[in-house]
This record gives sequence, structure tokens and C-alpha cells, in this order.
Amino acid sequence: ATMSGYLFILIAGIAAIAVPLFGLAAAIGLTDMNKKKTTGFLHFAPYAILISAMLDTLFSGRVLDNAFELLSFSAQRGSVNMWIVRLVTVFLLLASLERILAAAKLNGHLLGYQPSLTWFFGLFWLGSVGLNMAFSAHPYFAHEYFYSLILGMGIVALTVEDAKKFLLALRNSLVLLIIVSFLMLLIKPAMIMEWNYSQGYITGLPRMAGLSAHAVVLGQLSLLCLLVLQLHPIRKKLLHKIVVALAFTAFFLAQSKTAWFSALACMGVMLWYRHKLKMRDSPNSGKNGALGVIVIVVLFLATVTAIFVFFGVGNSIDRYLQSSESSQLTSLTGRDVIWEFALSEWAKYPIFGYGPKFLDLSQRIAISMTNATHAHNQFIDLMARSGLVGLLSVIPYITALCLLVRKIDLAYKGIGMAFLLAILIRCISEVPLSLYGYGVELLTQLSLLAILVAARQVTVKPLQSNDVLNKNYMLQKSNLTRSYSENMRGKNK
Repeated sequence: ATMSGYLFILIAGIAAIAVPLFGLAAAIGLTDMNKKKTTGFLHFAPYAILISAMLDTLFSGRVLDNAFELLSFSAQRGSVNMWIVRLVTVFLLLASLERILAAAKLNGHLLGYQPSLTWFFGLFWLGSVGLNMAFSAHPYFAHEYFYSLILGMGIVALTVEDAKKFLLALRNSLVLLIIVSFLMLLIKPAMIMEWNYSQGYITGLPRMAGLSAHAVVLGQLSLLCLLVLQLHPIRKKLLHKIVVALAFTAFFLAQSKTAWFSALACMGVMLWYRHKLKMRDSPNSGKNGALGVIVIVVLFLATVTAIFVFFGVGNSIDRYLQSSESSQLTSLTGRDVIWEFALSEWAKYPIFGYGPKFLDLSQRIAISMTNATHAHNQFIDLMARSGLVGLLSVIPYITALCLLVRKIDLAYKGIGMAFLLAILIRCISEVPLSLYGYGVELLTQLSLLAILVAARQVTVKPLQSNDVLNKNYMLQKSNLTRSYSENMRGKNK
């Protein structure tokens, strides 16, 4: 038994060294094969992540109305799903390493085309994950914790063309998720719809999770789909309208309060920057610049007033504020209890936190909070899991994202600001900046990085009015005529 134990440790040690070396050699070979092309393969990442998530749900056989089955589904994964995840992981790692190495050949370093962004992202990973694995109260090492670092560096190493393809793939994969989710309503409605949902604002309205892991996730993904469709609309107008209608319906049926609140902020930002873009491109922007904003504000106020007056929404709100659902909302559906526990754990281990295994299954069972897979607040979760080191590492990262979004071109600034707002608002009740492994949650963060990369070389010269253009044309014409006359005069002499 002792000999077999030593043999197992020896084989595991050799594998731990051989597998990364083999992966690096494969990435180098892939980079060499792709050296004549300007784009790699990482822009297919949204397809890989979202399709694997859809298949994960599809093969789970879950029933949303059965709470026990939902807990079992979240706790374990079938063999087919495991192999899908492994294949997707290998693809994402190789595609990321290929982009990192390709950019390193051109730049002479491994920091991609925006070294400052890579530094801040890397320091955030180090403070929230890297140091946490070794110095926390309950240290734990896992190779999947490095995946987010490699993926993030790969995104920053994308070319502008690659980043734009990444955003198109994000749009297409989100549309695919929503369409297939509605088709599943005809095949397995219990898998995608929670019919007995009772915590929403509208009594009797079922809650839709689609083929995502949870209805809250579907709400966030539907919002991202609506945002990306503003940046890259579908060329066929009728198809675009149908897709927007489906995405909005999924967004509404998900009944995610966080996503609804994010939508108000994001759509406001998108409208503002679209208005500014029209003002920049219009030769008469100074005459009617404020008119569009005034009209939008007046229409919004008129609509809200009409809803309150004619549909009795005021009375409904009064009744809601006195209900049990209102008390759940004021405490963010019981999240205050989770926050209290997380802060108590941080008080025990203030510097490096509890460790990567904070709120794992055994701890959740011990405290009778089986659904609390994280602290339901990004900053409180960082404090409990990674201590002050983790919390301090996220501040410069968020600051860098804000500053970089402000610097990008106006055509991308609206979508970049909307994505950043969606992440920050989601930080109130979820953990969208978590870097432990990868998944659908990480996709939003990677997409924001791709937006910053896609916009870094976009320079649009300010459009000139017709009078200025005509004046320039006449000036160029007179110069050409004068030079021609001088040449002819010289020949005659």
C-alpha cells in the first residue's frame, strides 16, 4: 500500500510538470502554424463558453420547480458535461496562449497591446486569487484558478480585428442562447421555466431561466444581448426586430431585479452616447443638439405619469410595500444574513481571508445556507475570501477600467460604459469580478476587455460641414489650375 502510494505521488508529480509543458509546446506550435494570419482563434471563445453552458443545462435534466433537484444539479455534473467542459477548457487555454505568444513576437513582451491593462488585471488576479491560494487561513491550490489569468491576458493580446470578431461572436452566441431557450419551451418547459415562482412583482407570472444556470444569469445575458445588438445590429431589419423582441421577452421573464435596474442605467447611457454620436456626425449639431434629449425626457415623464394615472400603479405599489415580498426586497432577499456571516469570517482572517474554499458545500451545510455559493456581494466576498489584500487589489483594477473606457472612441464609449455599469451594479448582489475559474459570469468581464481592445486604434476625424468641404474642394481645384497654368507657360517660353 505504501509503495503504491509513493508510485501515485510520483506519477502525479510527473504529470503536473509534463502537462503544462505539453500545453505550452502545443501553443507554440499553433502560433507557428498561424504566423501568416493576423487573427487567431480566441474570438470563438463566446461560442465555446455559452454553448458549453447550454449543454451543461440540457444534459442535466433539471426541473426548476423541484428545489432538491436544483441543488443536486448545482453540486455535480454528468460525465458527458465533464468532457465537454474539458474540451472547451483546452481550446480556450491554447487559443489564449497562441494570442499571447503571437503578440509577444511583435511587442517583445507578454503584456499584450495594452500593458497597463494587463498589469492591473494581473495584479487583481494576484491579490484575489494567487496569494489567496498560499497565504489564506485555509490555503488550497487548483490549476483551474489560473485559467482566468490566461484568458484575460489572451483577450488583452487580441488584435483590433480579433476583438471586433469577439464582439460579433458574443452577439451571435447570445442570440443563439435566447432562441434555443424559447425553442426548449416547446420540448421541455419544466427545464427552462419556473411555473410556481411567487417572489416576483407580477402575481402568477412564471420565471424563465432558459438554458442558463439560473434566471438571474439569463436576465444578465439578455441585457448584454440587447446592448451588443445596439453596437452590431443584424443587417436584416426584420430579423433584427424579432431578435430584439425575443431578447427583451427573455429579459422580462427572467424577473431579475438587478438586471432590470442595470437596464435603466445602461439604456440611459446608450441613448446619451448615441445622441452625442449623431451630434458629432451632423453638420447642424449645434442647432438641434439639446432638442433630442428634451423630447426623450418629456416622453419618459409623460409615459410614467400615464401609467400611474390610468393603470392604478400607485395603489399597487402601496399594496406591495406592505407585503412579504417587499420585506424580502429591503433585505435583498435575505442576503443581509449572508453578508453578516461573510463579514464575521473576514473579521477572523482580515489580511488574506478565509481562502478559496469559502462557502464550499461542506461550509454551506454547516451554516444551513445551501444556496449561498458566494457572499452575494463582490466586495464583501473579496473581504471574506481574500481579505484586505483582495479588496485592495480590485480598486486599482476598477479605476483603470473607468479611465480606459473614458479614453476610447465615442462609437465604442456607450457600449463600454454600459458594460462597465452592468458589472458594477451587479457587484451589489453578485460576484461578476470573481476570477476563480471561468464561466458565463467571467464572459461579461472578458467582453469589456475586448471592447477596450477593439476601440484602442479607432480614430475618427471630426466631420466637416458642407460649406467647409466645398471651400476645401475649391481651394484644391484652384491650386491645381494654377500649377497647370504655370507649367504650360514654362513650356511656351
